[in-house]
Amino acid sequence: MGKYLVSKGLSKGAKVGGFKIVNIEFILARSRCKVNKCLVHRHATLRRKDIMSLMPENLMSLNVIECWSILMNHLEKEEYGDQMRMSFFGIRHMDLLLRMLGTFEQPGTQSDSNYDDLYQIWDTFIVDSERTVNLKTDLLFVPFCIDDHFACVCINHKSNTVDLLDGQRHSDLKKSQFGKAARLISSAVSDYLESRDKEKKNTRAREIPNYVLRQIPFSGMSPTLNQPESGLFTMMAMLLYEGLPFEHEDLEKKKSRRYLVIQLVATLVLADMNILREGVLEKVKAFVSTKDKLWKMLATLM
Repeated sequence: MGKYLVSKGLSKGAKVGGFKIVNIEFILARSRCKVNKCLVHRHATLRRKDIMSLMPENLMSLNVIECWSILMNHLEKEEYGDQMRMSFFGIRHMDLLLRMLGTFEQPGTQSDSNYDDLYQIWDTFIVDSERTVNLKTDLLFVPFCIDDHFACVCINHKSNTVDLLDGQRHSDLKKSQFGKAARLISSAVSDYLESRDKEKKNTRAREIPNYVLRQIPFSGMSPTLNQPESGLFTMMAMLLYEGLPFEHEDLEKKKSRRYLVIQLVATLVLADMNILREGVLEKVKAFVSTKDKLWKMLATLM
């Protein structure tokens, strides 16, 4: 399988409970293992149907991206403490954001109550993430989804840019719906950061509307991209992007992307924040033991 892990929290080739991470693929392929809840955090639950949504023929669940954002914040907080370099919003804002997008940049059509509701959603996400979101980091990620296609906006204070992270290449970003969504998100984030800055020290927040919009190139991009793969690219961008174009060899080939799915599932399910982690590991051990016994039995018959 090559590289097993992409997680910041797990080392390459690691073993957990005596088995290689690759065996977590049973969650994707073996319904008889009866794992219905794969991840439970205080305010997020990842069920088997969410995991199955990562399969190529399915539409990715928004809940996968939501849990991924929570995990990214936890990993960043764990590694850097109060010196966090980046923070991540969830994607629970999508219904409201799509309504706002329909009238954005049309004079007199945008309701202040929409923004208030959006800011309340972000406030709730910060609480649900156990306040691991730091609003003063250099990079702030906001994932979104339009017409079943996932992408992510990164407010990049290091380069004074609004960076669109999307596996689909846009020939005219400013005129596209994704460019419009990036402008809406960056405008809302600017107002949100200012409104939540009680000490009025976050001077960068009011500069965000002046940031240049750009799309970040990275490996595997194409003019068209199917929906499940757009979610995969978004998750990888949130994991790997640090303000500069990046590459990941497994993103370049369509065949190897299915291995990334297994790696990302392992990263989520085996995360320390998952209170069901030990129970899942027990089921994996039982599955691996049964599979090994089966292969030994078949070997004696051949």
